Amino acid sequence: MEQETTIYVTNLGIAAILACLLTQHWRQGRTEVLRWWMLAAWIMFVADVFFAARPELPYWVGRLVPTLLVTVGHAALFVGARLTARRAVPWGVVGGVVGAHALLLG
Repeated sequence: MEQETTIYVTNLGIAAILACLLTQHWRQGRTEVLRWWMLAAWIMFVADVFFAARPELPYWVGRLVPTLLVTVGHAALFVGARLTARRAVPWGVVGGVVGAHALLLG
């Protein structure tokens, strides 16, 4: 097994465990904060799947989708962190960063 494959498999395992744990806690409490943390974990898991599948995907999909998913996942983490700190979420900034990244990747 190549080193890159080992890293992807390890990342997928960690991301799946984290996403499942956060989903379980969210289902018990159903708080808005946990929803954002859970969504971020699942988005990062899906991004890792796309990174692992990159050699099998068309070039534009392998370049655009996983990278943009990481940005969306970080945006969800940012929203979760702002809500945890009881701070207002600057939705325009969040959307602007994701949109700008998508345009720059295209």
